[in-house]
Amino acid sequence: MARQAMQGKLWVNDPDCLILREEAPIHEARAFASVVALSGGSLVLSDDVDHLPWERLDIFKRLVPPLPASTHSTNLLVEGLPDIAVVTLPPSACGQISYLIGVFNWTDGDDSRLVHFDFADLSQAHAQVAEGSRLWNVFDVWEESASLHEDRWSGSVMPRGCRLLAARRRTREHPQYIGSDIHVSCGLEVCHFSEVKREAQLGGERSLDFAIDAGRSLEAPCVWLHLPGSCACELPRYGGAGTWAIPLPSFADAG
Repeated sequence: MARQAMQGKLWVNDPDCLILREEAPIHEARAFASVVALSGGSLVLSDDVDHLPWERLDIFKRLVPPLPASTHSTNLLVEGLPDIAVVTLPPSACGQISYLIGVFNWTDGDDSRLVHFDFADLSQAHAQVAEGSRLWNVFDVWEESASLHEDRWSGSVMPRGCRLLAARRRTREHPQYIGSDIHVSCGLEVCHFSEVKREAQLGGERSLDFAIDAGRSLEAPCVWLHLPGSCACELPRYGGAGTWAIPLPSFADAG
């Protein structure tokens, strides 16, 4: 992990074959998958997909395609393996820079971790969030949960486990794509994302138009959105603080 930043500069990262078979506890399989994802390098599955349970095959599917970038920030001063790794993801159709953060526990005991969001480059922030907001939308990829944090995240990590977090600065007035159960990037699968406003004389209502292109079929996917100004009675799965989990119809064909 300490050398992952050399991806595309000196070599193509090769994090070894991904192991998802049932002999590996699910939290360890997710930790290994997180290392592979954050490397941005080669992706090779060592298991027979015909014999993998759905929840383990789903881990692999979320890694495809590999990220377009690799880890650029790690805490190299810790003893042993780095336990925090950060990848900056370019703006997708969502129009906002986001960060994928791997928070690891390489020990045999439960442990807590603290992540400061001081790696964010405000000079590159999207105009919508260049308002000095200290709030961050954080989506836990493997736990599939969204939360709101101010400048930092803290939480426990299972022994030999990982918390994979997709983080982006919260906007005050505009809708945001926070996460999904489709791809680890929680954003690169979006091919269109547009807020539509009606004129004041027509009610001034706002709507959101977005489209997903995962490059594969999807079985009842779900996305998490930040929808400022919405109320808890409007949509079925309210996550608090203006955050919603939106179930989508299945896509039988890729796209």
